[in-house]
Amino acid sequence: MTPIVDTGYVSQIYYTKKKRRAIQQQQQQQQQVNEGVQKKEARYNHNDGYDDENHDYIVKAGEIWIDRYKIDSLIGKGSFGQVRAAYLSLHFVVLHKQLFYLSSA
Repeated sequence: MTPIVDTGYVSQIYYTKKKRRAIQQQQQQQQQVNEGVQKKEARYNHNDGYDDENHDYIVKAGEIWIDRYKIDSLIGKGSFGQVRAAYLSLHFVVLHKQLFYLSSA
């Protein structure tokens, strides 16, 4: 009895399509990565990367300001500023509120 379908031809088609799908998937992933990098570059392209998209200074945990305050964490953020927890060199906890100033043009 002869087979109705040539299994060699079917498996050739199957693996060809599988390979094509894998290549398309890799290309889509690479395109998504490239788009993500471009968005990130655009987002941090203010003031040579020191400001975010709202033109607020990007404060990082562990920064030391004025050789006195060590920034610990973000407490809150609102329409008028950011509140960060900071430690004095004497180990006291202080709060710093970074205000946004509106400039009239």
